[in-house]
Amino acid sequence: MKDRDIKNEVERLKEQRNALVVSLADEKRRVADLQKAVKEQTDRIIGLEKKLSEKLLEAERKERAVNARYAVKLNELKFFSDRVERLVSSNAPITEKSRLIDLFKGFLDNIDKEKDLSGVADEVAKRLDKGEKEEEFAFDLEEAVNPKGELDLKKLCEELGVYQG
Repeated sequence: MKDRDIKNEVERLKEQRNALVVSLADEKRRVADLQKAVKEQTDRIIGLEKKLSEKLLEAERKERAVNARYAVKLNELKFFSDRVERLVSSNAPITEKSRLIDLFKGFLDNIDKEKDLSGVADEVAKRLDKGEKEEEFAFDLEEAVNPKGELDLKKLCEELGVYQG
């Protein structure tokens, strides 16, 4: 090869090298941008996973609280049922017993229809979230067992929404 050909070849190789350097710099910027985007998305996913985990723990806490309250209410209802049964088996007139049985049967039928307690759970959670103490709206078994006033089953059933006189 001649000097001129060599110079041309060197010049061509320099231009090719410069183009490759520019291309390499562009690719490095692109890789850096993609790494930044991946890190942002990873951080976002980690944040969402953390929020999801917190919400799941909160939901489990609320579920346990509602399940515990539901179990207590079922026990209270059983106690109430036993008490009504004792009242019915007493010496009260038959018409009074029949009326009490019908009221109580309506009450139990209504409970069977409302097995989905999500509305109750939501209401309990709302009240607790508002800072209301459970004692302010919870059923007082002691008051039910030993009422301070006269027990009026009709009024009680009306308050529970199972009887409309």
